[in-house]
Amino acid sequence: MNSSPDLATAGAFVRTSLALLRQEYGDVYFLLCRRLAPRALLLVIDGEEIPLRFTPFEIEFPAALPRPRVHCQTTSEAILDVIDARLTLNEAVAAGRLILVGDTADLSLFHDGLIDYVRGMVRAPSAPFLLERFRRFAEVRPDSP
Repeated sequence: MNSSPDLATAGAFVRTSLALLRQEYGDVYFLLCRRLAPRALLLVIDGEEIPLRFTPFEIEFPAALPRPRVHCQTTSEAILDVIDARLTLNEAVAAGRLILVGDTADLSLFHDGLIDYVRGMVRAPSAPFLLERFRRFAEVRPDSP
């Protein structure tokens, strides 16, 4: 990605990272779409709601979701703790730093989709730049230490 993405919100990070994944690793992006379609997912990062709807070929960002199949709540700090291996996903859940709500089948697919996303992002040439922007975003959060 040549231009500097505006990461003023967690939602901007999510949208930008998915656009980057589609551009640089389309196979993984479309695998993610197929795996999670036709589900809706509500991410809440630092209190910001980020609704996502999956179709077989696209990830949409609707204004709202009446009934998301999965609800995932966390903080930018927890995300960075997992990325930097200070915390595993299991430890984040056990500590209440990652809250997941949904039925077992949907949560299992969400987990698999998250793994797909991470595998694609670690291979994306632009991902380190985007991650650095996210770190700066997390540092200026009002609730950050």
